[in-house]
Amino acid sequence: MCYIIFALRCLLQKILQMFIVFWVRQCPVDLFFVLDTSESVALRQKPPSFYIDQLKDFTKLFLDQLRDYRHECDRYLTWNSGALHYSDEVILVRELQEMNTQKNALKSSIDGITYIGKGTYTDCAIKRGIAELLIGGSHYHENKYIVVVTDGHPLTGYKEPCGGVQEAANEARQHGVKVFAVAISPDQEDTRLSVIATDHHYRQNFTAADDSRSSNMGTITTIIDIIVCVLLCIFIIDANFLQHAHSSINLFMLSECKCAPMDLAFVVDSSESIGSTNFALAKDFIITVIDRLVRDQQVKFAGNESTLFVVQYSGGGAEAKEAIQLGVDAKNLTEFKQMVKNMRWMAEATYTGEALDFTLKNTIRLMRKENKIVIVLTDGRSDTDRDTTPLNVLCGADVRVGGVGVKDYSGRVPNLEQLEDVACQSNVRKPGFTFVRENFADLLDDAFLQNLTNQICQDKKCPDYKCPITFSQSNDILVMMDSSASVGLKNFDTTKTFVHRLAERFLTAEKQRGAVVRVAVGQYSRSASMDQGLTTNLTLLSRQIGQAAFQNDGTNVIQAMEFAISRLPGRGDASGSKRKVVLFSDGRSQDVTEALLEDQVRKVADAGLELFVVAVGSQVNEANLRILVSRGRRDDISYAQRHLFRVADYTSLLRGVFHQTVSRRVAMT
Repeated sequence: MCYIIFALRCLLQKILQMFIVFWVRQCPVDLFFVLDTSESVALRQKPPSFYIDQLKDFTKLFLDQLRDYRHECDRYLTWNSGALHYSDEVILVRELQEMNTQKNALKSSIDGITYIGKGTYTDCAIKRGIAELLIGGSHYHENKYIVVVTDGHPLTGYKEPCGGVQEAANEARQHGVKVFAVAISPDQEDTRLSVIATDHHYRQNFTAADDSRSSNMGTITTIIDIIVCVLLCIFIIDANFLQHAHSSINLFMLSECKCAPMDLAFVVDSSESIGSTNFALAKDFIITVIDRLVRDQQVKFAGNESTLFVVQYSGGGAEAKEAIQLGVDAKNLTEFKQMVKNMRWMAEATYTGEALDFTLKNTIRLMRKENKIVIVLTDGRSDTDRDTTPLNVLCGADVRVGGVGVKDYSGRVPNLEQLEDVACQSNVRKPGFTFVRENFADLLDDAFLQNLTNQICQDKKCPDYKCPITFSQSNDILVMMDSSASVGLKNFDTTKTFVHRLAERFLTAEKQRGAVVRVAVGQYSRSASMDQGLTTNLTLLSRQIGQAAFQNDGTNVIQAMEFAISRLPGRGDASGSKRKVVLFSDGRSQDVTEALLEDQVRKVADAGLELFVVAVGSQVNEANLRILVSRGRRDDISYAQRHLFRVADYTSLLRGVFHQTVSRRVAMT
């Protein structure tokens, strides 16, 4: 029996670990198809359905290729997809849905497309596609794509009622939506298609109805490859949740810390004892380190970011020193690396102390970043009899020094005592570091380069997961919880915990002078009630949230909005305070029509209230949700996007930093 219990426990731990790791690493892509079924497409060949059928086959074939990918850092790329078709009207085939379970449903809906066969309003169709992506799908705005399949007509943009395809393409760019332009067949109007596409990478020679199936597959494969290759996922998750769930999960992949901006100087020994071959390797080493920092540590050597210097030295005197500075001697990084390659071996004595003093006076004084680093590359045998400048001259200069010592051409090992003096290892505030290599070729060893760049990037710049908020003016905020029977007691309790987090963020936030923030919490089902009126007292508010009783009745979202209008009157002063409502709703409500809902939303806006909606789960009324966040203006997509929050389930309310996302947007809007 003990063995069985132990085995079951191990199995459950493995299942839990697999579930958590998949949840953490899941990265959804939203892909929306915009399909041209206008007259110019339908009449290209008889029967009129000829190209329409090929267009549908292309889309279904595309959907069949949408498989989960294991992306870099073991992240799993998943797909949400939807479609519309258009002529002089836009018809939604199916809104965005996840493809693991809804792919066949979408393909079936695509099969049902019949051509409209009238004008070609591509601009309106693209804008509708943008709206579908922004309101639906995942919250990763970097991962949203449109595939427009069209013949490019009308050529002159005649009768485009929504501003034209150029304006639609610009709107997509503003929202970070990438647009692929796919021709119906190879002989289409490429100029118009190029205007539609985000850039030339998103146009290429894509076709949907070529005679060759291989050409269509080539288009599909290329588009998917582009998406997979450029995919950018931003993961902000709660490490504590993972640690509690399974302490053995490695969290290194979740770090978004980057190398802090730096002033980086290389001081390279160009003395006779180095030798010309080794000096060439030393120059390769400098360039390789720079490339590694850019590639692996995301360091940007340009403008106001990180800066670069190289000093080479040999004998005494200023003529035996040479300095190169990025942005002064070289305009850009490419030019800088070329100048490093062109440095000539000096082949004189080894005056390391004098070179470091030269670096201090001519290079370090130009450094402005808090993170200042000097890498000294030498054979570690300075001529201290003739060079009386102390080797620790950089100690106390507010720089971190790395000493890299290499055996010289005759096999003599570096003088470790000198190397430690150079690196200021006794400096308590900014102790340096040292490396010793067998030969100059070892400078290009992969493991060594990784260790060195990690040392250089010891100072990290990490995102602030606290996501601080600031109120610039007074705010009255009412949070209305959904207490209807469809929510359930357990989910209502989860909502209360989430609302407490919101209230804490609002009431403890930084406020500019004169700003006062008050928070109230209510709930609604068939009727609405107040659990705690507007207050600045977090202790009181927390207690009242905890005592809020579940109503377990019907759902009347109209009543909730009427209640908000009556309970958030203006302050009646010149404070210019804002009044905001955070409403939990899935868009479903008894006895409500779109017209009635839109009328009530306008009343909320006319009363001066700003409405935010938190939608939980997939069983939602999309049309009603869009009306709720529209303030009565359905064409204002940007506004709707900023005011609608979505989570997959109630548990997700408490995961990661979702409460920070909601509170920040409410506070800063």
